[in-house]
Amino acid sequence: MIRRRVIGFVLLLCAGTPTACVDFECDIREANCEPLVWLAYLCIPSVIGGNAQGCPLELSGTVTTIAGQAGVTGTADGIGTAATFDFPNGVTTDGSFIYIADAQGANIRRLDHKTREVTPLVTGLMLPRDVLYESGALYIADASAHKIKRYDLTSGVLADFAGDGTNAFLDGFGTAAQLNFPQGVTSDGSFLYVIDSGNTVIRKINLATTEVTRLSGMVAGGGFADGVSSVAQFSGPAGGTVVGTKLYVADGSNDAIREVDTTTGTVRTIAGQGGVPGLADGIQTDARFDFPFGMSTDGFFLYVTEVGNHTIRKVDLATLEVTTISGTGATGTADGVGTAATHAQPRGIANNGTSLFVGDTTDGRTVRLIQ
Repeated sequence: MIRRRVIGFVLLLCAGTPTACVDFECDIREANCEPLVWLAYLCIPSVIGGNAQGCPLELSGTVTTIAGQAGVTGTADGIGTAATFDFPNGVTTDGSFIYIADAQGANIRRLDHKTREVTPLVTGLMLPRDVLYESGALYIADASAHKIKRYDLTSGVLADFAGDGTNAFLDGFGTAAQLNFPQGVTSDGSFLYVIDSGNTVIRKINLATTEVTRLSGMVAGGGFADGVSSVAQFSGPAGGTVVGTKLYVADGSNDAIREVDTTTGTVRTIAGQGGVPGLADGIQTDARFDFPFGMSTDGFFLYVTEVGNHTIRKVDLATLEVTTISGTGATGTADGVGTAATHAQPRGIANNGTSLFVGDTTDGRTVRLIQ
């Protein structure tokens, strides 16, 4: 079922009975329902966790390089291919701009996707592996600093938000807590969820109080296990995204997509088979991944970057069916449609309600647009 915001009037035929829907959320794709009349239809997404949610993306799989030069390492600003990246590892959006964690460049860059101009934004970082837009600020997973940093987009002030810089595990408030190589960060608007890769756990940070707690996973207990918070295990977790009360994690070394309840921390595997890499579409455990890394969502589907397969995959949250959007399984930098396009270890990914933005690394070092 897809719930969409309607501005105007939609007439549905549900099991033979006409049903009007005016200026409120309507069930557009329900069993036995077909739209008869669409007038002034508009779907309005909201930015949640650095991604536009609420409207399913309609993608043809067309891949276009919009910034950076394939195989060229650098930190030059400019328009389109005049700009260069060192390692575009994390991607987020505020709905207007794309923000890129250029890891080896130790900075955050801003991309205007309309003009394709790349400009500098945040410097003074060590190894930013991910970046998240939330409520007028960027939250940065500065992995080698073992910290989450906050950059205020209005004042331009960069400050430590969580972690004291020691690569260890300790719950606490703000900079009294300890993290170990945080590699991913996402949000539901009230809490940050940090993929604390070095500790192989998921941390939860209250945005209002800065309290850091362990949500799920055994500390330094790298492995593969579903179950309640205290027994669940991850291995090489990288990116994540939130839909409602569920956090979805790209569990890289386990070649699987995991679902974490944001209240209880209970974990289940929704796609892939733990520790069995491969490239196969299918439903739930019939699908295969090879080091899934970054993740975006529109609220209905997950969009996953794969480092090992050099592909972009799509997971239907209703059916858990996995399909391939673009890439062939081989590394490359070719633009094109679907399997005519190639990627080079894609990592960061975000969507603005109409398109996906992907950071290709290694041979790529570019930002790709998928429509």
